[in-house]
Amino acid sequence: MKKKRIFNSTNAWALAAFTLVVFFPVVHLFFRNLTLVNPGEVLITAVLFLALGLAFFAATWLLLGNSSKAAILTSVCMLSIMLFRPIENRLTAVIPILHYWHIVYLMLSMLILAAIVLHLKVKNELAQTFTKVITTIFGVLILTNIIMAAPKIITELSKEKVNQPMAIEPQSTMSSGDNVYLLIFDEYGGYDGLLRYANFDNSSFYENLEDLGFSVAPYSRSDTISTNIEIPNLLNLSQSLTYENYKLAARTEILEHPNLLSLFKQNDYFINVIDDQNFLAPSEELIDQIFIPQDDLAKVETFQLVTIKRSLFYPFFTAKEHDRADEIEILFDELGKAAELQDSHVLTVSYMMTPHKPWVFDQNGNQISVSERENWRNPNIYIGQLQYTSSRILETVGGIIQKDPNAIIVILSDHGYRLPMHLEAFLGEEIEDQALETDHQRNILNAVYYQGKEFEIGDLSGLNTLIKVVNTHFSMSIPLVGAGD
Repeated sequence: MKKKRIFNSTNAWALAAFTLVVFFPVVHLFFRNLTLVNPGEVLITAVLFLALGLAFFAATWLLLGNSSKAAILTSVCMLSIMLFRPIENRLTAVIPILHYWHIVYLMLSMLILAAIVLHLKVKNELAQTFTKVITTIFGVLILTNIIMAAPKIITELSKEKVNQPMAIEPQSTMSSGDNVYLLIFDEYGGYDGLLRYANFDNSSFYENLEDLGFSVAPYSRSDTISTNIEIPNLLNLSQSLTYENYKLAARTEILEHPNLLSLFKQNDYFINVIDDQNFLAPSEELIDQIFIPQDDLAKVETFQLVTIKRSLFYPFFTAKEHDRADEIEILFDELGKAAELQDSHVLTVSYMMTPHKPWVFDQNGNQISVSERENWRNPNIYIGQLQYTSSRILETVGGIIQKDPNAIIVILSDHGYRLPMHLEAFLGEEIEDQALETDHQRNILNAVYYQGKEFEIGDLSGLNTLIKVVNTHFSMSIPLVGAGD
């Protein structure tokens, strides 16, 4: 008896069909975020969903007895799974009484009905034709994404390697050895930006900082609105990265060996890093202590998690954001302990992804509804977390100053409140005057406590403020750079 070949052309078309269907949402999301995403992370994400698709394909092949029919059902199933949340959002916008489990039930019912129709009504030859059509359509869609991203890919490949400046050496006298704290809060908007986009007057926060001995710059601007550019530049004490030369590999290289950490290490400082999301990731040789509150899967902005949170499984992973509130509290508590490490010669660098989304707190520190945690339509959601972040900043730096009055504390944000950018990118709204809105989105939090002494920062950019602090502390003359010089 002649054996049937498993890898014949019919089965090959079937396998190709649902494989391309699985790859399409991943490829589409990757090319929209090409310069921000590690390709290895994308590959792992695609493999995870492909493994799920293969399991479903094998089960339906056994059930239906035909690979082409199994591929059609698997394609519909995987699209429903991978794009579940966008589908849910559109359905609930039309029928508000629908909830997650209602839509799961509807989709499951439709899949069962589709399986019955395929098995009883669709001929094998027609099913094979459908798999060829699916393969062609999704192959073209993926190819279209590659072609549309080609200019960006070519630009990325043609960029020259970022020249990492030589490690900075002290030029005059050694520092006093007093403890230094650099505290970076992601997406904390400056005075102008908050007024413009949220009609919120944050002057009381600045007044409270001044009462503690801080010099404040409520109208300060960063040089970019990109975290991936601004923070490496801050830690490198130079404008190493720009929009024109930015590459993910260059960002990673700079963050591994930034000049700020190298300079303090050369001067026998204990380097303490508090690293939300493992965003900073400095080389082990430069640091003495590091605190990271998340494991890989718990990070709120990984490509895998963003992809999974668009899928059927989002409630199980969004639920992890309940941990986000605890993480923020723990980060502030860890920062408060920094003043107890040593009496002198400690540099603490802290990055916290707050008041950046996901928004988990109201102004009183109570957790808000999961459904509101990425609601860009309502600025009050963001303002609630900003106000709570402000109260924790005041409490924490007040405690540091009480324990360590000779401390030097620099409080910065990487960029301001980027409401227009997100409304345009995710909700399809148009920005009439890009330059004007970018200027307001660059308005940042910028404040310095220099041992309780007057320390003039005017409207310096965050980068230039940090350079001035380092110059003063080490009697150096690193030149000011960028928008605030």
